[in-house]
Amino acid sequence: MFSFVKNHWKKLAFVSVPLGYGSNYLWTEHQISQHMQDVCRNLPETSSKIPQRALVVINPVANDKSCEKTFRKYCEPILHLAGYSVEILKTKEIGHAKSLIESLPILPDVLVIAGGDGTSSEVVTGLLRRKDDPCPILLLPLGERNETVSAFLPVDSKKKVEYVKCLSACVLSLLQERLRYRNVLKYEVLPDESDPEPHRPIYGLQKFSWGLLRDIEAKKDKYWYFGFLRHHAAALATSFTNEMSHSIKANLTCTPPCPGCTKCAETKTHTQRVFKKLFVSKPSSPMAATVVNDSCGQKEEHNVEAKQMDILWKQNGQSFAELNTEIIETISAGIDFVTNIKKKMEPSLMLKSRTVELQPKEFDMATYTIDGEEYDARAVKITLLPNRIKSYS
Repeated sequence: MFSFVKNHWKKLAFVSVPLGYGSNYLWTEHQISQHMQDVCRNLPETSSKIPQRALVVINPVANDKSCEKTFRKYCEPILHLAGYSVEILKTKEIGHAKSLIESLPILPDVLVIAGGDGTSSEVVTGLLRRKDDPCPILLLPLGERNETVSAFLPVDSKKKVEYVKCLSACVLSLLQERLRYRNVLKYEVLPDESDPEPHRPIYGLQKFSWGLLRDIEAKKDKYWYFGFLRHHAAALATSFTNEMSHSIKANLTCTPPCPGCTKCAETKTHTQRVFKKLFVSKPSSPMAATVVNDSCGQKEEHNVEAKQMDILWKQNGQSFAELNTEIIETISAGIDFVTNIKKKMEPSLMLKSRTVELQPKEFDMATYTIDGEEYDARAVKITLLPNRIKSYS
């Protein structure tokens, strides 16, 4: 045996590679098949015997065009077995999901979003632009960026078995009626002399990002041939350009955080009563709309010169949400910058507020992102809307 291996080690090494890959593939598919059988065998009973209508908005080009295939293989069968009537709408271009949702004559029982953060933002924008009450949504992490789902459920798309388990857990949250309210960020373009026409608001679930780090994140896919090092490659390439000297100069007008009062409450009392029954954490009091807060609405001005700016919502220690504006004033090129590009950098300035008005003065970065989608850098007002939309999670 030893002599055989010694004499044929090259052939054995050559054969072992496809054998090892094939064995791993078969074992992975077996685990997934076993998991899907267990899920379908133990489906919870739906609350209604009448099939409920689930409208699925799919971004077919998301995640290297694998989004639709993954949904049909691992998510759609569970919905059908649970008795849901499934209708699928495919987006054709950027912004198409907004118009699709706005033009619906009647909203479904649940809107299933099969895509990434950009698709989620578009669907939520279409929902909140309508005049009727928004229906619940179900987020499926089927895009390249899935930070919205990652906030409450670990998403590991590199390990296929764990990824399929994550997808089925999302669908099961719908069948188990694990409904909660989510905060929404409202973006309103401020009119100026060059463009006085009013713009319709945009809504997002995650964050606003503008600056050098955002630009590096946006162009990392150009270096796809570096594989998992493409983010570092993008940072290294940027280090040798004049982009490192680019900066943002803007004026920020902030109003202080507020748990809810006569000036800022936008949630109806009925909605808050329903929310109190469904949300696990302690909600705002239904009497918040009658509370007078003299500091609410007061404005603070900040002149900012920075390399990176992120605006996102966070739950504070007083059990209500607030906007956090994280500002990184300086970023230096070097080996530490390239090696640590994927790690979160500590902000040099943190501003907490309920609303932020951002007036760009001088800037080298012509675009910023809302939940990963690019927009031209313009003056914008960002408002936190607490508990604005219902989501299964």
